[in-house]
Amino acid sequence: MPEIWQRWSGRTSLGRHFVLLLAERGIQLLVTLLLSSILARQLGAAEFGHFHYLLSLLTFAVPLYSLGLARILVRELTVTDRPRSLLYSAMQARFFAGFAVALTGGLCFLLLESQARLSLLFALLLGAQIFYAFDVYQFWFQQQNMHSYLAGYRLLTTLLFAAAKIATALLLPSLDVIVLLHACELIAIPALYRWLFLHHAKAKLLPDVEKFDFAQLKPVLRQSFYLVASGFAAVLYLRLDIVMLTQMQGAESAGIYAAATKLSELWYTVPALLFMVAAPRLLLLHHQQSDLYQLRLKQLLALVFYLALLFAVFISFSADWLIHLLYGEGFQLAATILVCHVWSGVFVAWREGLSQWLVAERFAQFSLVSHLSGACVNIVLNLWWIPQYGAVGAAWATVVAFFVSGFVCLWFQAKTRLVAKLMLASLLYPLQLVKKRSIKD
Repeated sequence: MPEIWQRWSGRTSLGRHFVLLLAERGIQLLVTLLLSSILARQLGAAEFGHFHYLLSLLTFAVPLYSLGLARILVRELTVTDRPRSLLYSAMQARFFAGFAVALTGGLCFLLLESQARLSLLFALLLGAQIFYAFDVYQFWFQQQNMHSYLAGYRLLTTLLFAAAKIATALLLPSLDVIVLLHACELIAIPALYRWLFLHHAKAKLLPDVEKFDFAQLKPVLRQSFYLVASGFAAVLYLRLDIVMLTQMQGAESAGIYAAATKLSELWYTVPALLFMVAAPRLLLLHHQQSDLYQLRLKQLLALVFYLALLFAVFISFSADWLIHLLYGEGFQLAATILVCHVWSGVFVAWREGLSQWLVAERFAQFSLVSHLSGACVNIVLNLWWIPQYGAVGAAWATVVAFFVSGFVCLWFQAKTRLVAKLMLASLLYPLQLVKKRSIKD
């Protein structure tokens, strides 16, 4: 397996970028786990459940805020000669979408939610999320292979807010204050991207100016429609479980479930980082060397699959100890949930590769189909299994939904069978390396 990564990092800085980003995310995840542990112990399962209920609902709005521009912008920035204009146009479009979503979502939640306190807290989060518009500027740094430049600034900001949340939880355990701090963090990090971009744009003397250009943005938005819809469908099977648990079994059950998924979702960041760092190179290979592109994609699929498998096995054997250490006796049921939910990471790894392939092939409409299939499976299984098995049923529903979305549905479309076959071939790639090495010896 090391040979796979050596080929990526040998003559480029991809390996260094990945290691730096992984170190940053590793520290962030450790801090997040510490924060999650303290919040769960200090707030209790019910309030902890309410907190993640609000965050899960907020996640439903993110695809609408983002307009599906993430991967498309990285691709378009590779070929455009007016990056500032494109980014500024995307930012303005996101601001408009953000105001519309915040207003509509806030009013709907106010009408549907019986607890006025939760409605006000959710409205605060929706308003803060409007500043997600500035997030577009991080894609310029990605396209420039300057991922690691952002890491230090982002990590410092995250640590400062984490310290404030931990101090609040220990001194004044209040969900209201925790949500307020989280809203401020939602504003601070995207605003940081905007400030850093302006600094670099001035230093690099980028040729174009910031000007809203709908003609430049229109073809990007046309491609992004399917990604917005598919992103929303993806959220349905990523976060609907906590919402359904809260409604069907109460906030305490949702809090225990959230404690477990915080641990299992640690893995999700690894394939996301790998494919984010590799995206510019993969896109260039796709245009220039198709055979090499498929080989590199197969290598990455093999790498993330076997890393996910190792992580799932480790967590399965240490779940009881980890839950007891982090959350205490009151959350011990989370260990059983964790053993189930962690296996979703195997299919999440392949899902990241599929998303990259769909963007490169300009076949974003299939992303909607795959995510909708996963969402439908998750909703049906949650309705069936939550009444019978509670939070454990929700965990298994998530695993099955990822399996359907990230692999099974690929076989029903002729074009996507290629990437499904690449996934299967990636399982045998380590054996191919061993065989090649034995031939050399």
